[in-house]
Amino acid sequence: MATNPYFNKFKSKPEQQLVDDLVTEAIKIHGIDVVYIPRTLVNKDEIFGEDRQAKFENGREIEMYVDSYDGFEGEGEVMTQFGLDIKDEIGLTVSRTRFLKIFAKNDYKYPREGDLIYFPLTNGLFEINFVERDKNFYNFGKIFTYYLKCSMFKYSGEDLDTGFDIADGATSDVNLQLLEVVMGTGSG
Repeated sequence: MATNPYFNKFKSKPEQQLVDDLVTEAIKIHGIDVVYIPRTLVNKDEIFGEDRQAKFENGREIEMYVDSYDGFEGEGEVMTQFGLDIKDEIGLTVSRTRFLKIFAKNDYKYPREGDLIYFPLTNGLFEINFVERDKNFYNFGKIFTYYLKCSMFKYSGEDLDTGFDIADGATSDVNLQLLEVVMGTGSG
């Protein structure tokens, strides 16, 4: 038996557009403004597929929904043999339509692993670890959002030139602390 042609929500373009507009509006109402910072590879190692000199530039402000307002996910603060390790994680949802519209010039089809998110509530940078491209599996015959699983960014000397002073300043505190430790220790 075939599905009812009068209530076929999987092929109805007006119905899909309505749901897409509602999802985008809900994220604008209940979400927060973050800065999405794309990663640029400077000197990619073809064997390991990584770049130790990555640059982060040309940030764009976009609204995202925080999936859990109970606090950060992950293991939290863990004491290791090397000192305190912060393993905070956060889940964010972004509208597919808004993301494609903002990054149309860059030809990004979806958020990429390794890019950064500046989270203004904690003045912190988070690295995208995983992008779930089909979180709500073809609801109304289309994907409307991307789900980003992010963890606290471990700064290791990367260049940040995002165009947003507040996001660029998120690593300046780390640089000052590192400089104080280097200048204050050692002898001779």
